[in-house]
This record gives sequence, structure tokens and C-alpha cells, in this order.
Amino acid sequence: MSSKTLSAVIEKQIRRLCLTDFPCGNGSWKGARNGADGAETESVDDLLDLLNCPCSPWRQNESWSPQSSELRKLAVREPRRLNTEFIQNYFTTLRILGKDVSTIDEGLLKFSKLEELVLSANLISEIPAENLPRTLKILELRANQLSSLSGLANCPLPPLQYLGLGSNSLGSHKDVCHLTGRHWPQLVCLDLSDCDFQNQQILVTTLKTLPHLKTLMLKGNPFTLAPTYPGFTMDSLPQLVCLDSSWLSSKEKYLFYGLAEMKDLIEDVASVTVSLTRLRGIPDPLMTVDKKAPDFPVITYRYFISYQFLRHHTSDNLGEDSESKLDTAFHVTEDDLVCSDLKSDRNCKREVTILDTGVSAVNADENSCETEHRKITIVFELHSNKSASNKDKPKGKKRKSALELVQDPPIRRICSSVHIPMQSLVHGGQRVTAVCDFGPMQADSGVKAAQTQQAPGKGKGTKKPDVSDHTHPPVLVKQEPVTVELCVELEKWKTASEAHRLIAPAQNI
Repeated sequence: MSSKTLSAVIEKQIRRLCLTDFPCGNGSWKGARNGADGAETESVDDLLDLLNCPCSPWRQNESWSPQSSELRKLAVREPRRLNTEFIQNYFTTLRILGKDVSTIDEGLLKFSKLEELVLSANLISEIPAENLPRTLKILELRANQLSSLSGLANCPLPPLQYLGLGSNSLGSHKDVCHLTGRHWPQLVCLDLSDCDFQNQQILVTTLKTLPHLKTLMLKGNPFTLAPTYPGFTMDSLPQLVCLDSSWLSSKEKYLFYGLAEMKDLIEDVASVTVSLTRLRGIPDPLMTVDKKAPDFPVITYRYFISYQFLRHHTSDNLGEDSESKLDTAFHVTEDDLVCSDLKSDRNCKREVTILDTGVSAVNADENSCETEHRKITIVFELHSNKSASNKDKPKGKKRKSALELVQDPPIRRICSSVHIPMQSLVHGGQRVTAVCDFGPMQADSGVKAAQTQQAPGKGKGTKKPDVSDHTHPPVLVKQEPVTVELCVELEKWKTASEAHRLIAPAQNI
């Protein structure tokens, strides 16, 4: 794929304005200024109406630059003024979105009065500062392929007031070093959302050197999942008036006052609480048990649910990319989740085990696709264990002793799995609620066969078939789907005093 330069794309946009073609330009269709209009000429007002009328075929989409419509009107009124240099100096705003631009070349310097340049959703991988006009005040490079800001270190930079670098693979220590007040002394608004900055303290310490910074966008970075965000950033940068598109009130700043002084005790580690509130639809083996089945083997069912956070969105191997740290584990029976009356008999037993595990240090997805840069996915799996216990045969014909049961190795399988997206946590949300639907789970047919099967033959233990056993056909019970209601809540500190109360015991230890 050949690279596209920015200047070539801009020139193509200018050619599409058709500044020398009807109804613009100085052609034969234009009437004389001081004379009577001919039969085949149009007045200036009529030509302007052709440019402005919504139904006119000569009306164009001019969203890529506000100056494009004014330039076309000028091409109707005074076409002789238009030349290449005049046109290039006329533009102050250029918005080139999704045009596969890969290079900001030196041709951009011809636009000597350019103040706003928006290049979102392109393929730009480097910012050559030497090719940026010195008049530039707004630069937007969201959703490109930037992986480094090293191109900003070799020459003087334009006095930008707005810099948008969101949805790029930025976040290294070198990238942070290029965001200082020495590089951007006039910067008022900075967008670093959906990047890969992981150390909140180092980034905030660097942003303190920006003397005029008022608006900051940081959501979507890994450290924003930590309990310290946004309180630590808010208290460390008191001059901010807007953080992540939210206006900061004096009350909010007061709640986090003093949190910046606890930076030696703060770690950028995320903590979430996963709650399973209700479990339904676990199949009941008692519904399929044959009452005339032998006493042995004794079949035991165990169902349990496991979950993990995925770093990469994959369905082939769920375990390799898991970056979650499992802190604690405890078991909860189904009675704790759903009010149900469980029965047991000598042939079948059911036990439901829910593994509820605290998860910390949640890492977001590093692989991105354009504007949706960061993803977190949690996978729930429904497992089943089936084990059989058989009676041990006694040696010799002695008097009867206590029965000894020999347990076979359990048969474990994954019944179903469900993926739950966690994108809302990355973009500022604190809670995700969902219902995992695993579908209906039928009892294992092999177990039923093992219970009802008898060896053929004649003997004292052989019973004659009872005609009454086949009088009524078996009743089929409709199995409801297995569903789990869950809630994933991200821990966030609400005040500085709450943070001090939580981290003070750890300091004493």
C-alpha cells in the first residue's frame, strides 16, 4: 500500500472545489458588471444561489474546511484574485478525517496561515515538528498509529493551545518527557485518552510543568482503573477546570484535598469486586433418576462457575492471555444464592460450588482497532464434575462387614462459557451488571444409562418385568436455561480521608 502525503490529499480537496468551473470562475456564463446581461449569461447573485441552494447540484460538502465555502463565493465575485499562493494562504482550518494519510510532509508549510489541523483516523506514525506551520494553534491526531513522540525533540514547536493524541499507542517514559512546559508553554487543552500511560504519578508530575493547562482528557488509560483516579490527578493539578469532559467544582476539589501528599503510599493497582447475586437453572438429577435402579454406583454432580479477565480478546485459548491476579477464593452453595429446596437420595447427589475470587491489577487490552482502543473482557465458564462410587467386593464368604466405596476419577467438562465486555469501566463507569445465559443444561445421558443398566441372565436376583412399569410414558420436564446474575464494581476512593483510612493500616504493617 503506497503512502499518502498530507499535502497531496489537501490539493485533491482543493481541486474538488472547482474554483474555475461553472458556477465559479470567470467563464462565458458570467454577465458583464456594467452592461446588460446577455441571453446566455448569469448574474453574480444567481451564481451564488447555485452554490448555496440545498437542492443545487453544485452545492458541496465543505465540512473539511470552513474556508472552502467562502473561497467558492470569492471565486464567483472576484475570480481574478485566486491563484495558488492566495488559495493556500486563505485556509486557517483543515480537517482531513479518515483519508489514509500516512505522512505529514513539508508541503504543509505552504499553508502559512494555518491555525487548526485535524488529522483524526488516519495512518500517521510520526509527528515531524519541522513540517508544522508556526501559526498552528490546534493539532488533533486522534486514532492514528503514533507509537512515539520522538519527532518533537529536534526543532522548535508551534505554540499549540490544543493537542489531541488520544487513541494512540503512547505511554513510554520518553513520551512523557515530551509533554513538558518547555515543549508546550501555551498549551491549554491536552487529550491523552485511550492511550497506554500506566504510571499516574510520573505523568501528573510532568503535566505540572504546563503553566496554562486547564482541560485534560485521561480516561481509557490503564491507571484510570485504580482507586486513586481521578482524586490524585485532581489534587495534583489544582489549576484544572475540566477533567475527562467533566467540569470540576470547588466541592470536588475539596473532597480530594491532600491526596497528592500521599503519593509515596499510593499504587496504581485496580481492584474490582465480582458479585454473583443469583443462580438459576442448575439441572436436578432427581428429576431423571430411575427408582428401580440398583443402589450402586452412587453418582455425584458438582457444578461450579469460574471467571477470568482477559488481556487479549480471544476465544480459542482462554487461559494463556489472562493477566488477572487471584487473591482469595471461597465457596458458596446454591442455597446461599437462590432459595431452593434440594432433596437427596441414595443414588444421586447435587452440589453447586461458586468460585468467587477477588481480582486486582486488571490490565486492559493493548491491541486496538481505531477509535475503540482499549477493551476488557471477563469470561464466565460453567463446569461440571461427575464422579461415581462403586461398592468394593469383599474377599471370601465371611459375615457381612461395613461397605467400602471406591470412587472413580471425576469426569470434568466445560458446559458453556460467556464473554462479558467491560468497556464501560475503561471509559469512566464504575459498575457493570449483566445476566450470563449459559443455555439449558441437561443431565448426562451416560449417567442415566449407568444407573438403569442391568446385566442380562437368569438367577435368583432376576426379577420378572412388571407390566405396570410401562403403562405410563415418561414425563419430559422442560429444563430452564442456566443463568447467573453478576455485578462487577470498580473500587474508587470518594474522598482523601477514605484513602487515608484504607492505606494507613498497610503503612503500619
